[in-house]
Amino acid sequence: MADYGYPDGGGEEEPPAPPAYGYPDDDGGGERPPFVLIDPVAYFADRKNSTTAVIDMEAGAPNLRGRLQVTFCAVAPPLVSYFCVHASHMDHTEFPVEPRILATETDGGLVLLCVATADPDHPIQQLSPENCQYFVYDALARKLHQLPQPGFQHRLSELSLAIMRKPNKSSKNTSKHVSLRPQEAEAEADFVVAAQSYIFWGKESPHLCIYDSAVKTWSNKPVVMGSSYPEHHIPSKTLTMGGSNGTVAWVDLWRNIVFCDVLAERPKLSYLNLPSEPGEEDINPRSVRDIAVFGNTIKYVAMLFHPVDTSSSKVPSLRWVATA
Repeated sequence: MADYGYPDGGGEEEPPAPPAYGYPDDDGGGERPPFVLIDPVAYFADRKNSTTAVIDMEAGAPNLRGRLQVTFCAVAPPLVSYFCVHASHMDHTEFPVEPRILATETDGGLVLLCVATADPDHPIQQLSPENCQYFVYDALARKLHQLPQPGFQHRLSELSLAIMRKPNKSSKNTSKHVSLRPQEAEAEADFVVAAQSYIFWGKESPHLCIYDSAVKTWSNKPVVMGSSYPEHHIPSKTLTMGGSNGTVAWVDLWRNIVFCDVLAERPKLSYLNLPSEPGEEDINPRSVRDIAVFGNTIKYVAMLFHPVDTSSSKVPSLRWVATA
């Protein structure tokens, strides 16, 4: 996924129209590509295709009513795939910002969306956590799940959110690449949403905020910091490594990677420093660095300044060099 954050628009402005491609299924329902690029901000649009899932929103959710519809419009890279969200009994002006994609499962077709409702006591840039509703889109089952509000006791850091299916030994699906599209019906596996608590680093006894679909509740799980944990760590992105222990990698692109087995009974953190020196704090690290997982390899790319021979000029010169 690309970098994400709060859009600048919303409110009374007309929402942007989604692209024309990817709707309905451009390939006639054929095989999806092994991977896609996903726009981290969804569109408000009433679009339907073979991926569409709907849910009747639970009573009591602040300012949400009616039925929510989510459609995935997929297309092969370099074009960007995207989601369309439609609320049957609500107008787009009732949402301060477009829905956001907070996390995706690497190989299992799960997507975590945040749908925010308006709150007159908070500006758009400071959305109240109580007005952020979380939904999980399951491409395998073509279903939507509405998560209960985490509440103050499970206040979490959104930048650290991860989602994964719980290991299911009886599952017949052995593919390493499950694209975001409906598959043949099989036993629906439970999933877990995990994140660092809102105040995590610097605490003697930090904990994770965990949602387990099997019990449909949030809980707090203590973690062991381990030895020599980094003094500074601000997550830039989260990678779901998966496996039997549900390994998650929180990446600080300026400094290090923190690994956590979120499904373990007592998760312990481990650490890996990045090969590049820390960069400038006043710029977004994702503009010059990125990291991804390909199979059993962690691929790290950094853009570095490289001096140019200025023997024939009095003006010093620099150029960008990409290192991997």
